[in-house]
Amino acid sequence: MEEYHVDVDGDGHTDTVQVEQTSQGTEYLVDTDGDGQANYEMLDSDGDGNADYIAADTNHDGQVDVVASTDDHGHVTYAAADTDGDGRLDTAVAEGADGQYHQVNYADSNNPYMNT
Repeated sequence: MEEYHVDVDGDGHTDTVQVEQTSQGTEYLVDTDGDGQANYEMLDSDGDGNADYIAADTNHDGQVDVVASTDDHGHVTYAAADTDGDGRLDTAVAEGADGQYHQVNYADSNNPYMNT
């Protein structure tokens, strides 16, 4: 594992970035608040230099608040967020077959992403 110390979020404080090669690809763990826990986790599963999967604890409560996946060009194809702070993902945006982004609500029983 390689470790770097750099201000990645622009707050003037040094953050810790750990980079590790795993069986799933290159994993990046970023600790932006100095508590020893990653606030951002990214995985480049195909070695193209783009993060294919991203998870983030944006409010530093220890729960994942945002998850996203990207295509081969780094464009977000799916993103979900915990908008009310209860630790569960509430809203998702996904790219449909028509190339447009569609918002779905996790509370909606017709939600195609319900049990993901």
